[in-house]
Amino acid sequence: MVYWALILLVLTLPVSLVIVYYDVRYMRIPNRLVLATALIFVVTGPFLFEFQDYVIRGSLGLFMLLLGFLLHLTGRVPGGDIKYTAALLPYIAIPHLLDFLFILALMGILGVLLHRGVKWLGLAPADWVSWQRPGAYPYGLSLALALIFYLVRTAFIAAG
Repeated sequence: MVYWALILLVLTLPVSLVIVYYDVRYMRIPNRLVLATALIFVVTGPFLFEFQDYVIRGSLGLFMLLLGFLLHLTGRVPGGDIKYTAALLPYIAIPHLLDFLFILALMGILGVLLHRGVKWLGLAPADWVSWQRPGAYPYGLSLALALIFYLVRTAFIAAG
């Protein structure tokens, strides 16, 4: 069992689920939830990782924030998704980045199918924004699912 992944899973799971709720309901990821995600890493990271690994992971998150800001200026990438991506990226071990991108792609497909399926089945709440905007998809759903799946996989499956 990989204990750092298990500890981070326990700490980030509630925040991730609230992010899913807010993004699906309001098509917004509140800054306080992004900050909570980042702070969990900042506070626990020194106890869970070697200093060099901690610094590299944190730097990668800061780089993503800068790159994301530039992408956001194009008007094509929502700010909440950028900030949340930057906050969750330090949770991913550097050798696992390609694995995480694959997981994120799968969660993107699964999330779209789930989101559209709920609407198609008539189960979507009438006042939830993500189902009211034509063509809208709350990408925070895929990001949160990918983080959760990655941490579960790393803690339990990849340990063997």
